[in-house]
Amino acid sequence: MKAKWTFLMVAAAVLATTAWGAGGARVGHVAEEPVGWSPVQIGIGGESLQLAPKENQIIPLRLNLPFSEDAEVIGLDLGLFGKADNAKGLQLNLFNFIEDHGAGVAVAIYHSASSYSGITLAAFNNIEGDYRGLQMGLFPKASWMRGVQIGVINRCHHLRGIQLGLVNIIKASPLPFFPMLRIGW
Repeated sequence: MKAKWTFLMVAAAVLATTAWGAGGARVGHVAEEPVGWSPVQIGIGGESLQLAPKENQIIPLRLNLPFSEDAEVIGLDLGLFGKADNAKGLQLNLFNFIEDHGAGVAVAIYHSASSYSGITLAAFNNIEGDYRGLQMGLFPKASWMRGVQIGVINRCHHLRGIQLGLVNIIKASPLPFFPMLRIGW
């Protein structure tokens, strides 16, 4: 009974974060549209050794054992190395690479995306464009940060929100460095 409730709570969290993060801005290259759909992706060695074709949209489960590469992942994304053009939902990978836009919740050692909306917790967190939400880790980085960055060394080009960390850097600011707490308008 406890396992059933745990599964239902995780499923509800995945659906909620997917719906919440779906409206984020897209910055970066234009990804190709998925050509097909698969309910499950199991990847052993990337494009050449995975269950479904790379061009497919994967809904609701992708297992990266150790590596998968897909056009779009919506739902639960688990494993070692995950790569997608777009991803929405809950991503739990050691290394997570999103070529275009990501949304939802991502937990990783290394996480990168062109843009992201939601919550990320990664030691190394690199967003090349727009970030909307809560970005946490040792070294969070975003170009346009709209929300909260919490880390040891926080970096962004522009900030509309809060940076909380030992070192806070805003490149486009007249005062680019400030310790502990930084608020940007």
